[in-house]
Amino acid sequence: MTDFSRPRRMSLSAFFIILLKSLKTVFATTVVFLLIRFVDSGDSGSADVSWWILVSAYMTGCVAVSLLVALAQYLPKRFYVAGGNLVFSHGLLRRQTTTIPLDSIHSLRTKCGLVYQMLGLRGIAFDTLASKGEEIELILSESDWRSLLRYIEKGEQSVSSASSSASASGAASRGAVQPNSVFIYFRNKYLLADVFCQNHLKGLAVVAALLAAVFDKISDFVGKMELEEIEEYVGGVAGQYSGVSAFSPALVLALLAVAYIIVMLLWVGKAFLLYFNMTATIDGNLLTFSRGLFSRMTSRFSYDKVCTVCVKRNFLERRFRLCTMSLRQALFATADKEEDNIRIYSSEASLSLLRWWLGKDYEDEATLLSARSGQGVFWHSILPGVTVLLVVAAALCYWQLYLWTMIPAVCLPVVLLKGYCTMRRSRITLRQTYMVVENGRFADVCNYVKYENVEVVMIRQTPFTRFSGRVSIVFSTSGSSFTVRSIPRAAASRIADTLLRP
Repeated sequence: MTDFSRPRRMSLSAFFIILLKSLKTVFATTVVFLLIRFVDSGDSGSADVSWWILVSAYMTGCVAVSLLVALAQYLPKRFYVAGGNLVFSHGLLRRQTTTIPLDSIHSLRTKCGLVYQMLGLRGIAFDTLASKGEEIELILSESDWRSLLRYIEKGEQSVSSASSSASASGAASRGAVQPNSVFIYFRNKYLLADVFCQNHLKGLAVVAALLAAVFDKISDFVGKMELEEIEEYVGGVAGQYSGVSAFSPALVLALLAVAYIIVMLLWVGKAFLLYFNMTATIDGNLLTFSRGLFSRMTSRFSYDKVCTVCVKRNFLERRFRLCTMSLRQALFATADKEEDNIRIYSSEASLSLLRWWLGKDYEDEATLLSARSGQGVFWHSILPGVTVLLVVAAALCYWQLYLWTMIPAVCLPVVLLKGYCTMRRSRITLRQTYMVVENGRFADVCNYVKYENVEVVMIRQTPFTRFSGRVSIVFSTSGSSFTVRSIPRAAASRIADTLLRP
């Protein structure tokens, strides 16, 4: 077991990782100047000796600067564990020392990419709620990481033994904390199926954006050329190979379908790389996630650090018994926005996490109060979309582009359907120890929030409240905020009293 009681630096292998990161940053920052120099050099620039001298000097300078930056980051950085605190000193010209109580560490995130794996290293980020960025980021060997983790666990027990015992006993009484370790493996086939069941609207939006960009480039290129001449030329070339008119509806639809499939495959591939072989380990009051194909990412945090659990199902996910679950932590819990929430693509088996967080009998809790939103949600949802469509239609009529008014006419039913679905799915339900906020548009979204995590509750009235008797209730946790609109005023008051009850 490595001794962390005295200040120590990271290993030389860690310096190599820091050097690679510095090289990447320096090259990405300065390569644009090299490209500008290459463009300005003309056709003979590549054969000119001075050009190769410039490239060699550029490469040497980047390596030298990266080496200096890496040394400035590596040499002053020392860390150790003392008195239940993690002490981290850094800074070359301006020396700084950061001391973090071990019981204030919100989560531990680790990264183990290909280079890390080749060198037997692991990157560790220690996050607290005090700032947006990670407080400490270290690169340690696997054995050092395990030793440091033992120090952290020992420090947590010694610093907050009383509070931990009280919290554990309270959680155990609700059935939330599991007595034994539970290992959950999320199958990759469910990951692929669940990812492909969603984001189709985003795929269509990307295809539409690509078509708009291509159309804009073509318009600039052809200039004043006649459309008939372009169609005749392109149609003749395409006919030689396929026998299909270049501007036939079948070919256009086929190209759109291919572009859409490519976009969806790229999305599925990205999710597969990030969430491949995802596992979860529940060990008493701790939850550990591990995921990733080439770069394994690990997140470890306590049971009480989760402020909201969100479960989403669209009509395809309901059809194939799949769901998407998100574990939301505090806003400042992680430095990278992509890692703020743990997202799980899986079958219904992932709902076992709800039994861990809310208690094994959470589904049997009695309903205290339930309130459904009224028509105000419908009007609030469709008003922005209808306003934009009316403005676009008026502009098209003003420019006498009457045929193009079909676009807002087709979009209007979609906007109305979205408003109806939003109103139909908006509801808040209070149980004995938690509440469920249902929202979503074309998908069912259930947000589970424990009463103890609610920090702020507000009731808002509108100019129409005096006629409708309906208000909006807003409540916030440390990492999420929800607004339930157009519910009866009496129900909103009872909900607020329940949430604010000590």
